[in-house]
Amino acid sequence: MSLPAAIPPPPTSYDVGALRRAEFPWADETIYLNHASIGPLPERTRLALEAFNRRRAMPFRLPDRDLFGTVAETRRLIAQLLSASPEEVGLTVNTSFGLGVMARALPLERGDVVLVSDREFPANVYPWIRLRDLGITVIADLCHFGVPSWLGGFQDPAFPVLFAEYARAFARRYPWIRHFTPVNEIFIAANFSALKGWWNECETSDRAFVRAIRNLCMAHELAVEAILSERPDAIIVQGESIEHFHAAGRDAQSHAEHLNGIKHLSVDLTTGHELAPGMARFLHEHGVTSNDLSFFRERRAVGQRWLGVDYHHTSEHRISSTGHTTVT
Repeated sequence: MSLPAAIPPPPTSYDVGALRRAEFPWADETIYLNHASIGPLPERTRLALEAFNRRRAMPFRLPDRDLFGTVAETRRLIAQLLSASPEEVGLTVNTSFGLGVMARALPLERGDVVLVSDREFPANVYPWIRLRDLGITVIADLCHFGVPSWLGGFQDPAFPVLFAEYARAFARRYPWIRHFTPVNEIFIAANFSALKGWWNECETSDRAFVRAIRNLCMAHELAVEAILSERPDAIIVQGESIEHFHAAGRDAQSHAEHLNGIKHLSVDLTTGHELAPGMARFLHEHGVTSNDLSFFRERRAVGQRWLGVDYHHTSEHRISSTGHTTVT
């Protein structure tokens, strides 16, 4: 994920271009994108491996203290990077093997739930698919805050229909999956992308927010219809963040009431619930039509929805009379 537009990138104390040329001299002429499968080796790593293998070819020159000392020092350095202890670090032959070991080592029991993203690398999906034989439930999270770069963020009017087609294809390809989160934390996705200007389209206006919340909710509900057409007994697991805005004084009350109204829009629209006072007018003023609201009033997957809520340390806010918000 790129840094929010309002936050400048952190300063570097070294020449990135020079480091890149030194470690990956071929990169000026070649664009390589398959890092998740086989990542390129920096020159310093290649040279270290060559030096080690020269000694390994004559094992009498590689005593145990050097062999196991290298492993111990590697664990120490990784632990330092992760703010962990060396005892918490395990080394495996590759990432895929490590994920398989981790998945089988977790104390999961029949009835437990594992949430996976639709964009995971296959090696991070297959271990969890294997666990279904043990009665572990997989929830497919189809949209987690981002869209492909060829779409215009959550502002793109094509997003709902294209996303529904994608959800249908996903449900058809994986008929054994029953639990789906079509769009995760809709309010957060719309707020951060179109009101705060941090994600995706990086907009900062009420009109952009309304367009994003409309498109996200429309995409969610069209995806629900598409999933149910492939899997009529599907369970829709909707995840939302619990947000609340506290007024910092009487003059801030109207700002707080407005934000506490829009925070409910994602759940109200997707479940056909009555909107908070003033919200229908707010939506109409910024482009949501009567036909849109009629669509949202239709209830789908009745009796087949779960609502999961997240409460973060950043979920409660104090808002001033100027509209400025801070985390409480």
